[in-house]
Amino acid sequence: GRRDASGVEAEAIRNAQPVIDAADLVAAIGDHASADPRSVWTRAPDLVVAARSDLGRPTWPADCSVSLHDDQGLADLVRIIRDRLVPRADVTSPDPWKFWA
Repeated sequence: GRRDASGVEAEAIRNAQPVIDAADLVAAIGDHASADPRSVWTRAPDLVVAARSDLGRPTWPADCSVSLHDDQGLADLVRIIRDRLVPRADVTSPDPWKFWA
């Protein structure tokens, strides 16, 4: 959760923290007007996304930039998430996928 949260926000983060800690992928999302989203969370994100890229570029580095206004970067974002969650061998395998252990 955010390091500087207080009150209701801090309580919400405490409740969400076990889910964040157990997540397979944590994405930090910000836009050109926000602070670096990597700097405010206790767990380093696996993916940093610059949103609303049609309005400007952020000063911080991002893994990808997206804009829902013109769909810019959405295909790249989907590919990055897939590549980080599913091993390439599984994506290209003709065998059926199993979603259970």
